Amino acid sequence: MRRGSRPGRTSTLAAQIVVLLICVVTGILFGWSAKLSRAQPTTLDLNLPHLVAERQASIGEAESANQEIQQQIDALLAASDDYNLIERNRPFLAEAVQGPGVQVTLDDAAPDVSVDGSISPNDLVVHQEDVNAVMNALWKGGAEAMAVQGVRITPRTPVRCIGNVILVGSTMFSPPYKIEAIGSPDRLVNAVNNDPQIQIYQQYVRAYGLGWRLDNAETLHLPALTEGLSFKTAQVIED
Repeated sequence: MRRGSRPGRTSTLAAQIVVLLICVVTGILFGWSAKLSRAQPTTLDLNLPHLVAERQASIGEAESANQEIQQQIDALLAASDDYNLIERNRPFLAEAVQGPGVQVTLDDAAPDVSVDGSISPNDLVVHQEDVNAVMNALWKGGAEAMAVQGVRITPRTPVRCIGNVILVGSTMFSPPYKIEAIGSPDRLVNAVNNDPQIQIYQQYVRAYGLGWRLDNAETLHLPALTEGLSFKTAQVIED
């Protein structure tokens, strides 16, 4: 008997068993893989509408947020334009000026004016929007400098109505209200006469006697700006 013949047969049998086990395991793995492959499209198909809905909702939220941010940017840019305008004209605003222009006067109707019951007493007085309409029209008409009740203003000067008086900057005034603007008289008059809000006001002038005067002036003398020349920025408060 040749030495080593039995161990050789044993090794061959062991190798065959190993190969068989490998085949069985491989078959199981292939079968499981095929099962997963068949199941995956079904799962994706079932989840697809949900995923699309989530995606659309996410896009909608992003678009809404983008719109809000854009509005904030536009507001900041507008404020920045006014700020830069005032900064560029700071030396001019800090000095009294003179030149040709126009003068507009607004006043309440006379106390004894006769009206029918359809008219409210509130319609017979000058309002903040009336003063603002004149100011805006004059700025659009190319006003180089402006004053309300003798107070020099800029496009950012607050003019507010408080009861039956107006607040210009930090000073209160009663009617009549005088608005002066330096610039081309023809352009300023044209801008005022063609403003839709002022045209409505003039209808009340003709019907109920609200006060209105628009005069050209060869020379207007406007004072220096005393308010609104300085800007303050927000500061972080330290804990």
